[in-house]
Amino acid sequence: MTKKAEAFDRSLEEQARNTGGADYAFLCSISYRQVMAAHKLIADQEGNLVFLSKENDSNGCTGTVDISYPSAPMFLLLNPEYVKAMLRPVFRFAGCPVWEYDFAPHDVGRYPYAAGQVYGLGKEGENREFCYDNGAIFPFYYEYPAGLSVYDVRDQMPVEESGNMMILTAAVCELERSGAFAAPYYEVLKTWAGYLLAYGEDPGEQLCTDDFAGHLAHNVNLSAKAVMGIEAFSRIAACLGEEEEAKRYHEEAVRMAQSWETRSAAGDHYRLTFDCEESWSLKYNLVWDHFFGSGLFRPEVFETETAFYLKKISAFGVPLDSRKTYTKSDWILWCASFAPDREAFYRLTAPVAEYARSTEDRVPFSDWYDAESGRYCHFIGRSVQGGLYMPMLIEKRKKKQEA
Repeated sequence: MTKKAEAFDRSLEEQARNTGGADYAFLCSISYRQVMAAHKLIADQEGNLVFLSKENDSNGCTGTVDISYPSAPMFLLLNPEYVKAMLRPVFRFAGCPVWEYDFAPHDVGRYPYAAGQVYGLGKEGENREFCYDNGAIFPFYYEYPAGLSVYDVRDQMPVEESGNMMILTAAVCELERSGAFAAPYYEVLKTWAGYLLAYGEDPGEQLCTDDFAGHLAHNVNLSAKAVMGIEAFSRIAACLGEEEEAKRYHEEAVRMAQSWETRSAAGDHYRLTFDCEESWSLKYNLVWDHFFGSGLFRPEVFETETAFYLKKISAFGVPLDSRKTYTKSDWILWCASFAPDREAFYRLTAPVAEYARSTEDRVPFSDWYDAESGRYCHFIGRSVQGGLYMPMLIEKRKKKQEA
């Protein structure tokens, strides 16, 4: 077993080095075990694998959809069964009467109890808690009937989580060349796709996964997720032989992408919000256009964004957006994945590697840190560093699409 593990380590490091050089190989090497260790692998009553993440150093949620989303590239690359195992408990909770909404939930409980979503509880829900401590055992919300107003809609992430579930489900179907995994969940996926069509093109004020930055209206990057979520549903429909729906949703994705480009353009970059020309942000959600090979966004979009990011690089990376100097390591690597040339890729990834090497904070590899000082803001030892594997995943997909 030791020899097998050593061979795997060598193979993984070689793949990473061939994809992005020494700095990239370093980042992949230091993140792999952290990503695996932030999960628990179990089986459900039917013997299906369930892979539950823990939100280390944040609020302790388990099975968090917007944690699985950034961590998924490593598992999509190595074994998509783990991604299916991440999604199963979310689909199961979404089918419970207490979840009355036409968008996807945020989580399935607080680790180690997958007893139903605990994020964004309303006042009624809060009154049912035992306490706020990280080790608290919440009531088993999945057993609650409908009509109890357990959750506060304002504190949910409707476009975020619906897009995440759609994209990850489609990614599994694409890699397996089969819609078998999605088939039992097709109707709920269709409901979530309907939500994205209705509200995703120009999202109102709501949270996204970068919830530490607060609510934001007209979020351009969140809109890009909705576009890719609609395209993802089109691909799921196609895998299941639903050709009319596949055509309809693809056409909507094309229309939304064209509208997105026009409304978010600000000369040498694309905006943070549709209504603020001077704002900017990392458009990491666009990377799925490369994964699917869908060509929804013109090559000029990726070239323009990359050139702008290169102007904004600080000592330890490109800031997340125009509001603060902090950044996220996973999102930088997603943006590097769609860089038009190898030199740009190196310039975007090298500062992240430098942060990991030289930060003064002796904590497990943090994904949220200040791009100027190299000091971590919060979040340590999290599974989201699986997102650092996105460049390898994209390269592998491109080779298959070109073959």
